[in-house]
Amino acid sequence: MRKVFFILMIAISFYLGTASPWLFAGNWVYPKYGTSAPTLSGYFCLEDNPGVIFYKIPDKYKLISYGKTSLNNVWVKLQKME
Repeated sequence: MRKVFFILMIAISFYLGTASPWLFAGNWVYPKYGTSAPTLSGYFCLEDNPGVIFYKIPDKYKLISYGKTSLNNVWVKLQKME
């Protein structure tokens, strides 16, 4: 019985550890349609990785996904905290 209780406690603590960022991080939502997009400011890395651009994600936004279009443009999907 002690082993079952111990395993159950480990499972609960693991679940709370993985769920806690979502519980305490706030309410992440997709911006409403028509909301102006945030400006991504970036800079070229010329020393270590030439041709690579590093972008700073604006405050209160997080990156969800990114990709490349058929025209070799880059798209990003962001969520905003409200």
